[in-house]
Amino acid sequence: MAYKIFRFLGSLKMAVIVILAMAVLSAIGTFLESRYNTEFAQVLIYKSPWMYITMAFFLISVVFSAVERLPWKRRHIPFLVAHVGLIMLVFGSYITQQVGLDGTLTIPLDGKASLVSITPKDLSLYASMDGDNFRSLYEKEVEFISNPPSEQGISIPTDQGRIEVVDYFPFAVPERKIIETDKDWDRPGIRFLLKNPNVNFSDWLVLDRPIVRQDLGPVLLIFSQEQDEKYFPKKNTIYFYMEDQQVKVKVFKALNDRAVTKADLNLGKAVEMPWMGMKLSLLNFYPHARRIVEYQKRDYPSGITTSALKVKYRDEFHYLGLNSILKFFNDSTAYILSWGNRQIELGFPVQLKKFEMDKYMGTNRAASYASTVVVPELGEVKISMNEPLKYKGYTFYQASFQQDENGAPNASILSVNKDPGRIWKYLGSLLICVGSVMLFYMRKYYAQKKPKKEELSHE
Repeated sequence: MAYKIFRFLGSLKMAVIVILAMAVLSAIGTFLESRYNTEFAQVLIYKSPWMYITMAFFLISVVFSAVERLPWKRRHIPFLVAHVGLIMLVFGSYITQQVGLDGTLTIPLDGKASLVSITPKDLSLYASMDGDNFRSLYEKEVEFISNPPSEQGISIPTDQGRIEVVDYFPFAVPERKIIETDKDWDRPGIRFLLKNPNVNFSDWLVLDRPIVRQDLGPVLLIFSQEQDEKYFPKKNTIYFYMEDQQVKVKVFKALNDRAVTKADLNLGKAVEMPWMGMKLSLLNFYPHARRIVEYQKRDYPSGITTSALKVKYRDEFHYLGLNSILKFFNDSTAYILSWGNRQIELGFPVQLKKFEMDKYMGTNRAASYASTVVVPELGEVKISMNEPLKYKGYTFYQASFQQDENGAPNASILSVNKDPGRIWKYLGSLLICVGSVMLFYMRKYYAQKKPKKEELSHE
């Protein structure tokens, strides 16, 4: 019985079964990658137990087929060379998967970066009693594609209830809202309107920071909790501030140290601005306002979708987008829940000096783009879509870029790759080719040496 199993593991039937299994898994992975994204295919197929089991049987088939031919002879050399190449190829791929690096590096224009974002995701909770010093309460690597929150049962205890992850949206569209609350820790929010015959602009300013700025180009908007002279700039500025629960405004013209307009802002009452007949009105005022983001689930990814979690705390539901944070407050403690891609330190900074982008004629679509970066020892290096940078074992490719609200590039996104198994994969591929060529010529050689039927019958 053991001999039959041994023969089967090294047989052609076993090889065919394994190859068919690999073909089916690869086809499913390709479908998932095209329908969803690469991460879906990696989690569900390429890094799944099914693929690992298939690759294990592949190696068993390769080894047993070689052992079955003992004692080896000269004619077995091409076969053995090719099979050693297959083993080296799988070994190199395994090394790359275990200790290699494949991530993205986002560098702001004229800024530096050294943290590479990779696929694994971490869920973390921090707490603070004073708003400054945070301590870690919870940290865990999470994977929700094949193991959703309903199966993991993530529930983190706090001093006033549990923070529970109740749902996961692999693809969702964010919807940003401003809501009024009754929480003392939520600061004021105002919705204003700037209008003249040619302009009609409305937006919210919420004091979720000590000072909020919004640059509209010719006019700068500032909103602070209290009036403070240090916030007065020397340019066209509309300065909102609070005084006795009343929204007040001061207007400054360029190169004028003193306000040209001072007024109380009341709902529905327009205040004249010193530019182009423009009027300012207060549309809404919330003494306690909060910015929230809700996510609408989608079945498939698009250019505007992201991943999100639905979180429950003290009988209220909240949403947490990928690579963002969610804040919770109670009477004595502030909590910050974060969920995002793990970041790996490169060990050296990469500075973005210049970003160049060419567009297709007559459109705003990028035809090509390149980054001029500065790295230690090399100085300035240009990375384009077809010219990567290789430095200290890493390869940097130009992958994408980020744009501001006006469509101008403000950050470059580089793909960062480190492949320690590359040499094994190259050698394995070379041995497979050499073994195949040797097999072809040795078969031809032995065919020429084999006696012909006519000669055998004559003898």
